[in-house]
Amino acid sequence: MKTKRKAIILTMILIFLITAASYAINVESGFSNTDYNANMQLALGIAENIKDSGLIFEEDKVIGYVNDLPIYRSEVELRKIFMDGMNKSVSPDDYRTAFNKVLIEKQELLILEEYDALVTEEEIDQFNDYQKEILYSNTDYPKDDEEQIAFHKEYVSALGLTEEEYWDVYKPTETSRHLTHLRVQELLRAELSKENDQLLVNNKNLQFELTSDESQIIIDIDSIEYTITDEHYSNLLKDN
Repeated sequence: MKTKRKAIILTMILIFLITAASYAINVESGFSNTDYNANMQLALGIAENIKDSGLIFEEDKVIGYVNDLPIYRSEVELRKIFMDGMNKSVSPDDYRTAFNKVLIEKQELLILEEYDALVTEEEIDQFNDYQKEILYSNTDYPKDDEEQIAFHKEYVSALGLTEEEYWDVYKPTETSRHLTHLRVQELLRAELSKENDQLLVNNKNLQFELTSDESQIIIDIDSIEYTITDEHYSNLLKDN
């Protein structure tokens, strides 16, 4: 019980990092199932790289669109940091993997928009309030409580944020992506149960399939239509 409790806040953070980089937890994710300290250092390293990038508070630039949803430079660059940090990038110059991740995130929003099932601000607030409750609740293990709060504060500091900025600016965006993904997975599983492997979204057929281990449903990236409006990123993606 004590060991499980000690890892709660790290697990919360890893869930969001893994969701950010890929929708399946596997041996290639960069995280160890057993090495708490290694996972902690990896999470802190990614946070430091995010801080150094200055992307959280930068004035954003639109570099493309999926339907009418803008693709922002910071979204691609942040996903690149996550991918590199968790050994998901094919090479240091690989922007395609990060870009495809953003495409899927946009397509998931379009799916929920089509079904009038977008995640609400109230749901995001409730989820984050629950995480705060877990983080700051007292248990029978005061030392572990202190350690998990200390790691949370170290992680927030590594991001270059105050506690308020973390919960009010950074966390809601990640929570929205996480809850959106879970809701889309539920919706697509329901479609597969009806032996349907495609959806009509914005008058276009979107294909998807269940992974071989049945843990995730993968959207066919080739069925996502998008445009790039920025020459620099257009050239980066041509090279990948």
